[in-house]
Amino acid sequence: MTTPLLILAAAGCGEPAEKKSFQVPTNLCGMSVESSVLEPVLPGSGSSLHMTSKSKAVGSTHCTISVDKHAVLGAISEWQWDASVREVAGSNPYLSLGKHVSEDGTYAYSEQGGAHLVSCPVAAKKHPGAQLYVRILIYEGGTRDEAAAKRLLQAYAGSVAASAECAGSAR
Repeated sequence: MTTPLLILAAAGCGEPAEKKSFQVPTNLCGMSVESSVLEPVLPGSGSSLHMTSKSKAVGSTHCTISVDKHAVLGAISEWQWDASVREVAGSNPYLSLGKHVSEDGTYAYSEQGGAHLVSCPVAAKKHPGAQLYVRILIYEGGTRDEAAAKRLLQAYAGSVAASAECAGSAR
């Protein structure tokens, strides 16, 4: 009687496992982000990765990373007036805030992304009274890892803050 079970078990072992064959980028929407920070939130399998962007300008960034034609990650930068990080993060339908709001109120995150207030003194001159926020959205195809989402959010926010558009110096 054990022979049929062995045949069934062996049949499952011969199937090839899906694997990742796409190159992880070293930037996110034109901002430098190490691939080691981006990779953990991307799917573990897939053959092609594409980054599309309606705009890469600081304050009006909206781009999407797709793996095998399925959106898995979004990155946004936007100017907000009189909004808290909790309100900005709450506009993300994929984000459940729970307990992950920083004590200083500059960022909030969950396993599906987050929002981060960014210091951007140069570009802020064109947007009096506004604050710059970046948001990371990890869609259904992305990996659910709170620590990885936080690292990506902080890396992206840091890269935007250090950009020539925000800091006024060449990157």
